[in-house]
Amino acid sequence: MLDKEWQDLLAKQFQERKAFLTRHAKKSFSRSEGARRLGTSASQLTFLIKKHGVDWPKAKNWLGGPKGYSKEHYQHLAENGYTKSEAANELGISYNMISKAQKAYDLNFVDGRVRPAFGRGASKNWAEIT
Repeated sequence: MLDKEWQDLLAKQFQERKAFLTRHAKKSFSRSEGARRLGTSASQLTFLIKKHGVDWPKAKNWLGGPKGYSKEHYQHLAENGYTKSEAANELGISYNMISKAQKAYDLNFVDGRVRPAFGRGASKNWAEIT
């Protein structure tokens, strides 16, 4: 008797978990973003997806990205004088994603390694300063 109830509870829990994962999969998050939102790791989420037979495709369009940034987002930051590090912090993505977007969209971010003498935009030529 108790064993039957327990099995029914396990089956019900399995179906509820599957429905929950399916709802989140339909929101078009990447698996990594889905894992962050669900408070688990990407590998644990992938394990649950496989275990429950949920259709949650892996992200293939990295430039659209899990956060949904398009060429215009990257271009706006590049045109407004952001370095790649500043752009990555602004968008909440990795430096490498910015580098990939830079190559794919032929963008020019400010080189953050070279700083003008007196702050951003200042002249590097001492003759112009004096």
